[in-house]
Amino acid sequence: MNITAMKNKKKQIKAPPLSRLENAALSVSLSLYVCLSLASYIKKFACSNAKTEDLWAALEEGSSEPVNQLMNSWTKQKGYPIVSVKVKDQKLVFEQSQFLASGSLGDGQWIVPITLCRGSYDVHKNFLLQTKSETLDMKELPSDGNNLASSWVKLNVNQTGFYRVKYDEDLAAKLRYAIENKYLSATDRFGILDDSFALCMARQQPLNSLLTLMGAYSGELEYTVLSNLINISYKVERIAADANPELQECIKQFFITLFLRSAMKIGWEPKKGESHLDAMLRGEVWTALAVFGYDPALKEGSRRFHAFLDDRNTPLLHPDIRKAAYVAVMRRVSNSNRFGFENLLRVYRETDLSQEKTRVLSSLASSPDPSIILEALNFLLSSEVCTQDAVLGLAVSREGREIAWTWLKDNWEHISKTWGSRYLINRFVSSIVSPTEDLWAALEEGSGEPVNKLMNSWTKQKGYPVVSVEIKDQTLVFEQSQFLSSGSHGDGQWIVPITLCCGSYDAHKNFLLQTKSETLNIKEFLSDKSNSASAWIKLNVDQAGFYRVKYDEDLAARLRYAIENNYLSATDRFGILDDSFALCMARQQSLTSLLTLMGAYREEVEYTVLSNLISISYKIVRIAADATPDLVDYVKQFFISLFQCSAEKLGWDPKTGESHLDAMLRGEVLNALALFGHDLTLNEASRRFHAFLDDKNTPLLPPDTRKAAYVAVMRRVSNSNKLAFESLLRLYKETDLSQEKTRILSSLASSPDPNIILEVLNFLLSSEVRSQDAVYGLAISREGRETAWTWLKFASFEKAKEIEEYFASRSMPSIARTLKQSIERIHINADWVQSVQNEKHLAEAVKELAHRKY
Repeated sequence: MNITAMKNKKKQIKAPPLSRLENAALSVSLSLYVCLSLASYIKKFACSNAKTEDLWAALEEGSSEPVNQLMNSWTKQKGYPIVSVKVKDQKLVFEQSQFLASGSLGDGQWIVPITLCRGSYDVHKNFLLQTKSETLDMKELPSDGNNLASSWVKLNVNQTGFYRVKYDEDLAAKLRYAIENKYLSATDRFGILDDSFALCMARQQPLNSLLTLMGAYSGELEYTVLSNLINISYKVERIAADANPELQECIKQFFITLFLRSAMKIGWEPKKGESHLDAMLRGEVWTALAVFGYDPALKEGSRRFHAFLDDRNTPLLHPDIRKAAYVAVMRRVSNSNRFGFENLLRVYRETDLSQEKTRVLSSLASSPDPSIILEALNFLLSSEVCTQDAVLGLAVSREGREIAWTWLKDNWEHISKTWGSRYLINRFVSSIVSPTEDLWAALEEGSGEPVNKLMNSWTKQKGYPVVSVEIKDQTLVFEQSQFLSSGSHGDGQWIVPITLCCGSYDAHKNFLLQTKSETLNIKEFLSDKSNSASAWIKLNVDQAGFYRVKYDEDLAARLRYAIENNYLSATDRFGILDDSFALCMARQQSLTSLLTLMGAYREEVEYTVLSNLISISYKIVRIAADATPDLVDYVKQFFISLFQCSAEKLGWDPKTGESHLDAMLRGEVLNALALFGHDLTLNEASRRFHAFLDDKNTPLLPPDTRKAAYVAVMRRVSNSNKLAFESLLRLYKETDLSQEKTRILSSLASSPDPNIILEVLNFLLSSEVRSQDAVYGLAISREGRETAWTWLKFASFEKAKEIEEYFASRSMPSIARTLKQSIERIHINADWVQSVQNEKHLAEAVKELAHRKY
């Protein structure tokens, strides 16, 4: 290196005192802005609630930067960006895109805080990249363009930004020069390498570019950088072995050359005064050289290991390099030369130190001999190895991957039984079969099923299927299509794992639905055609599959019979109801069919099923009110009849020995009856509510039924009869319990009187209700929806259009997603309303259900 270059190098590493003072002043100034902004923010919201946006606003006011817009671009979307930079006509051209490890293209866009320096950390520039692409004149970053030492450009200085950087070849070459000559900090050297490896894995940069960059790190001694370099080398070597086996030896030799300079500087022996990181690095570097087959490292590792066998206290094999020596010994072990393997097992058995056992276990599978690998893996399953330690021995050499996979399959039953309920089972799979496609292929080989094709049909497309099934001449006909809640038709196709049973859970069948439609002869299932109980057919047994099921009318009738007679599990009863409701909303099944099915659940007392039944009933009443107002009372009467049986079983008072689910169910069922206007429930609730007003400790109104009582009394409140409303407000103001306040708030808007609804909504905005609690009061009665919308400035296209127009000039980033989802839901409901209006026999069915005597 000449004198000029040496001076330049010195200048790069050590900033002048004036520059340090300027940086310190800038840092103090920025900290002052932040502190003042935070102080203002804390003072402003000292006695009130704040939102995230309030903090951004305070920081924006203090800094005069678009903090709110910037933060929303990072917190309101997934992922992070990659910033590509190239030189064109003495200008830096920046372009951002979404980084995806899969290599596919994303459409995200961020406000990216760009920091960059050129030739020196003193020559720097900061700006916000707010668009897809921007340019920067390099004249703003003065340097000697002909001098490599002063012309390198580094983005994301000291890795302070959360984004990847991709450099063009010209800039990359200059950065390699800066890395070789240590002009860059360790953090920046780490960042450049990490970005390059990520880009290479995502197929946005060739392996050739990554290897060329790695060559610039020869002689690296900084722990974080060199340790990352070693980890990357292991991954690259494995990928290269699969992709280009003929180049594997060349790549291994490249890595040996790359790490040799660092290893020679570090040596085998500890040095006086060295840091613990140097000691850790020594072990990692020599382990890497042993793995890549560097002969002098294998010989020296073996020499020191033999000295250790003779004398456990020898200074030749201190703990920091033992792992390297053990790996070196195992790299020379074969079925005909087992000395190193057997001696390592002896060391494992003799030591009481867990660290030493870990070193030995993590080295045993380093042998290139498959038979030794198999023996090492079997040792992991023996009683000599603690269950939690077995995963430490799964660092299998590249040569042993095939035998390791065979071993995993052969021992899967034992492994899944021992480690299946723990996170450790993932270590077994990921250590032996890393890439997802390899796992699918391996499972396919072991099971004989088209696992790869099946999994791709689920992981490579959005959504999920609905399987329609009908019976024709003792043959089941299956047809799949894409399920969309909007009711529109998708073109997706899956390999669907079908499970079904017929008349009993003992008579079952499993198969893969691989085409759009298939048939199945079920004569062997139907042993007694005259008995309806044995004729029901249930798909997706215990809801194990991720798909909807649509039954024809014949099969649906048989399932209703099975539900009424409690032949099906709670999980299957829940699934049938949930599928039917989803199909009805998507206009793939009539409301008449859904209501008829719900009638079969009259005696339901299982919490998950009955709670879902109640939730669905609320939604149906709202839709019916919009679609067929003249039938609403009949629909409500049907639901009253439906829930009465369960309510009578549960009663108003707690029972000795009942579960917490029964207590929760009691409140939900009585609440539903109150909302639907069941007179007996309203009267009893009013009686218990007045007893509670007289005595807050009365056993007549325990917490589980209070919400039902509050709703019941509010259903009779009007502008001319406000006593119960005022009593509830008084209870709200008197109680200190947050649960009790929530019960009251969620009941107040149950009144059918729009004037009372308006008064409730205004109360939510008063100082008496905490900001975070106001949302509990938005459970508005059907009669109050129009008032609520007027107050805010529901299922019709006109209403959707009105809401869109209203918020067009009032939208904020914080509600944009919610608003979009709400409008989409209104459109779906509006379509549903239209579909219900077109049902021919709905009125007849609803009236019959409402007056049916059970």
